Amino acid sequence: MSPADRARRLEAAAVVAAVGVLLGAVCLGCGRVGLTLLAPLAFGALALLARRRAQRPIPLWQAALAATAALLLVHAWALAWALAGYTPAGTGPEATWLRAARGFALLGAGAFAVVLFPWPRATPDPESSPIPRRGLWVVAGVSGAWHLYLLLACGGPLVGIDSVVNLQQVPPLRFNTQPPHHPPLYPSLVHLVAGGPRYWPGLWTLVIAQHAAAVGAALAIERTLARWTHPALAIAGGLTIGLDGAFALYAHTISSETFATAFLLLSFAAASAAPHQRRPLAWVLAAAGCLGVSLLTRQVMVGWVVVGGLTVGLGATRSRWVLAGAFAAVALAPVGVVQVHNYVFTRRAAFTASVGRNLIYRVLVDTPPLPRGTDPAQDPWERARTIAWAERERCWTGPYNALQRELGWSDAQIDEAFQRFYREQWGRYPGHYLGQTLAYMGELLVAREGFEDMVEVHNRLNPGLQPWTEVPAAPAPPAPVRFVTSWALPARLVVLLLGALAPLLARPPTRWLAWCAWLSVGYFTLATSLVELPLARYRVPGSAFVVVCAALALDGLITRVRGARATLE
Repeated sequence: MSPADRARRLEAAAVVAAVGVLLGAVCLGCGRVGLTLLAPLAFGALALLARRRAQRPIPLWQAALAATAALLLVHAWALAWALAGYTPAGTGPEATWLRAARGFALLGAGAFAVVLFPWPRATPDPESSPIPRRGLWVVAGVSGAWHLYLLLACGGPLVGIDSVVNLQQVPPLRFNTQPPHHPPLYPSLVHLVAGGPRYWPGLWTLVIAQHAAAVGAALAIERTLARWTHPALAIAGGLTIGLDGAFALYAHTISSETFATAFLLLSFAAASAAPHQRRPLAWVLAAAGCLGVSLLTRQVMVGWVVVGGLTVGLGATRSRWVLAGAFAAVALAPVGVVQVHNYVFTRRAAFTASVGRNLIYRVLVDTPPLPRGTDPAQDPWERARTIAWAERERCWTGPYNALQRELGWSDAQIDEAFQRFYREQWGRYPGHYLGQTLAYMGELLVAREGFEDMVEVHNRLNPGLQPWTEVPAAPAPPAPVRFVTSWALPARLVVLLLGALAPLLARPPTRWLAWCAWLSVGYFTLATSLVELPLARYRVPGSAFVVVCAALALDGLITRVRGARATLE
């Protein structure tokens, strides 16, 4: 490096650092979190200008991220210095800002870790060949026509209890005293399009987008299978998703399952295709980004990061575990940001506040008695057990409201209590809970729910929906929709039978993909059965991977039959 280049770099660094410190001081003096969060963006822009002037030989995104990380650490240091002597406990402004300092420090350290990460430059598989696109157009046309028919024939959007809960949840990045019950993406979307007095057109817009997402999920499955199986099987797999009655039902309902599953399948498709692309790292990061969107929509997706990392690692040919680590780190970054946000404003580094609320069902429904019969004066938790057990017939709202009303407990205390009760019940009755969990897994895989059920729920809730009022009643589903619903269970059983044999029947080159899809089915089924009742809508993510397993198993079976026939001839 010449002395002139070194001087230009030092000059640029000094200018950027000075402006960053100035921005941090201004934001701290104003006391506005919004300005504080926007300051890293301005600092990043200045870093890009400095990089261009100094001709720094690093990628643009790394320069911007390093500058943002530096400003976050400057903010953290300035806040901690200004608030020396205070504690991070309480809800006062000093405590909130001190927790914000810790949050900025964590985010800045994480950003620097990403900058210093040895990002690999993997090479694509030289034997890969272009995939025919005929199946893509077939799946897009047929699935698109089916979902368009549903939009025209099934009336307006269907709403349920969770639909209204998503609107009543406090949007993220607000000064609220309780962490949200759901990940922030879907409630924010509902607030954006349907939070005002003209909510009905907004709900229609949301449902149209969900039907488009369902078609996109079908295309993702078709593209994934087209690389590894016969084109006819890829088309069949894509159409199985595109014409699936349950997927279409939740696309027509104000419910987060469709968006979460669609982005999950896009992540799976990108992760499995990455080794065969010219820029595999970009595809891995795109897969991680899609999974990040999915887990910001439904919290159950968080655990799938492990399966997604395996998909990346087993499919790659070079730097496989580095790529898998990069996938996991980028996918989990949004979770860390949400946890920091919740810690700053609520003193709880939790992703959502719904874990304990979900466990209410497993603690109080079809279980041995919860109260121990001990003296409430000696066991402070016993009174809570007794109150919750008395209200078990009205889960989940009955026990939740009773504990709030009679004990004055906060959301965080109730969440902690039911997590404690759940662990206690497993410890006292392990055989019962193990058998019940396995039974729930079986019920979840074959559970039935059709348009008729959701229409009934919609019309029953319709008179009392708040804050949505005058929601039109939903008409009875037309005959084609009822026909699809009537044949859903037999078709699902056939697909389940084939999918269960995928790790054994799949061809050796595709066995790693079959195992990843098979583990995905097991994860979603087990995770849901551990914390919830076996409701049909919780099956949607796992059922998509069952289709992948079935197609790979059928492809391996056909290959074996052809090989045996050739041997005989």
